[in-house]
Amino acid sequence: MTAIYEFVMQHELYLNELTRKLPVGFGNLGNLTSLEYFDASTNYLNGDLSEIRFLNQQVSLQLFENEFTGELQAELDEFKKLVNVSLHTNKLTGQLSESSAGGPISII
Repeated sequence: MTAIYEFVMQHELYLNELTRKLPVGFGNLGNLTSLEYFDASTNYLNGDLSEIRFLNQQVSLQLFENEFTGELQAELDEFKKLVNVSLHTNKLTGQLSESSAGGPISII
């Protein structure tokens, strides 16, 4: 039986006043193998980005206006399809280079 999660391509959680860290295993939840667009912007999420490391098929990653901390490069190294990422208004350090993504990338 194929899990329905395998067909989810877009997940939008923006403007929900979500708080706390992303739960352990979030990025590996239900085998989200097709998820390409993830938006959890404008919430109160915190912690590092380690739980999104399994969402490495992302084309667009929108996590702006949260309270994330930590190093960027370590969590986003495997995102080979990423072309649009918005991480502003967080407490993240480091830089994201084009070598982390599959080609030209729009960083906002």
